[in-house]
Amino acid sequence: PRVAVRPTPDGALVLDSAWSEEEVVVNSDGTYTVHDKTVKGLLDEASAVLDGNLRLQLATYAVGPKPIPGDGEPVLGSVETVAGLHVAFSHSG
Repeated sequence: PRVAVRPTPDGALVLDSAWSEEEVVVNSDGTYTVHDKTVKGLLDEASAVLDGNLRLQLATYAVGPKPIPGDGEPVLGSVETVAGLHVAFSHSG
């Protein structure tokens, strides 16, 4: 599939893909522009891979940089400066 579908704790779905990232425009002021065709493409791809092919509808969207470690290795562990805070993230890039 050309889309990653991830559930959120509140029952929504988050959609992501490499091709859609390439279509996002980073504006000179640091904001982002996401074209309607990109959003529609993600919804179409996700609808096609879900059981029963139900038609997904957009509730809201957000865009921003992914936390990708510079060395490509996962980041796991506690944050020394904040008691009780632990992190875990990784993207293959």
